Amino acid sequence: MTKNSEKQIIFLTLDQTLLGGIERVVANLANDLALNGFSVKIFSLLKKNSDSNYQLGKNIKTEFFCKIKVIFFFYKLIAILFVLSLRVKKTDEFVLVSTYPLFSILIGLLRPDLRRHTIASEHSPYFAHKGVVAKLRLKAYKLLRKVVVLTKADCVIFNHHQIDAITIPNAVSVFDNRRQFGSSTSLSRDFVCIGVGRLNKVKRFDLFLEVATRTVKLDPSIKFQIVGSGDELEKLQRCIINFSLSTNVEIIPATNHIEKIYERASVILMTSKMEAFPMVLIEANSFGLPALSIDCPVGPAEIIQDGVNGFLFKESDLSLIANKIVELKRDSELYMSLSHNALQSSSKYKPELITKQWLKLFEGLNR
Repeated sequence: MTKNSEKQIIFLTLDQTLLGGIERVVANLANDLALNGFSVKIFSLLKKNSDSNYQLGKNIKTEFFCKIKVIFFFYKLIAILFVLSLRVKKTDEFVLVSTYPLFSILIGLLRPDLRRHTIASEHSPYFAHKGVVAKLRLKAYKLLRKVVVLTKADCVIFNHHQIDAITIPNAVSVFDNRRQFGSSTSLSRDFVCIGVGRLNKVKRFDLFLEVATRTVKLDPSIKFQIVGSGDELEKLQRCIINFSLSTNVEIIPATNHIEKIYERASVILMTSKMEAFPMVLIEANSFGLPALSIDCPVGPAEIIQDGVNGFLFKESDLSLIANKIVELKRDSELYMSLSHNALQSSSKYKPELITKQWLKLFEGLNR
């Protein structure tokens, strides 16, 4: 079998300079694969910022296809040109890991020479794509070598459509922080409920603020923090003023030092419309934070064991969420139990365990 040093792993990303979950996952996995002897490259379609927000090993090369701002009208055209221009030395043993569905679809439909070398790495729920896109995806993915999904639920659906899919969850980011994977979180400090993610309609931070409003009425000492940046910022700021939450709710811009937020928080709350596999829940668990989430399709339910390391709620249960937050603040025994279980459940997502699954996948491709 070919030595790892002779194998080339090429990640295809939308924009590796963004401060997002996919970009962090790619950087972490690329670093781990490089440490395992693979030759690793990242091909990024766009370059919005000057450099990647996540550190890459010095042997990992990143190439950017388009370094100028692209308006939405030309975006898909640029993506087509990007896929058509992909050039890999055919004498090398290589695998393309496409992290963006449009790239994966285009490779399946337009690049027969690359199909059997391509893994579609899905980072959104199966039902996030509908209509023509969903149909094209099914057609294209049947032609690819493998599809990697984040949840068991999505794997079942792809397999049902005769697509060769397997489940490999994302690894939790490991921070230089003693609190991570350490002891259970203590309640001997301010009780802070955090929400982390891009400020967009899918994340529904307006519901987060509704929960905050109901919670503060029950216990005015509880604080809330929203950590993220995005198009909904001004709307959320107006909501905070209109709901008289200025003393209890703070919006913190997206940061690449999210561990400092986790170590000062008490619980994490997610109110998204849909999630694939929300890394912020696992990261928060790894700091001993119980996770509360609306039971949206499909990710939270695969991370949160209801009543064990957190709680799942119906979308209509905003008052129940508020009551549970107050209960966790006041019931230290319940809180500490959830915190301990959160630490335990997050350990199965440690990078070395997830990387082993990717290594097993790459090894199987050579058979």
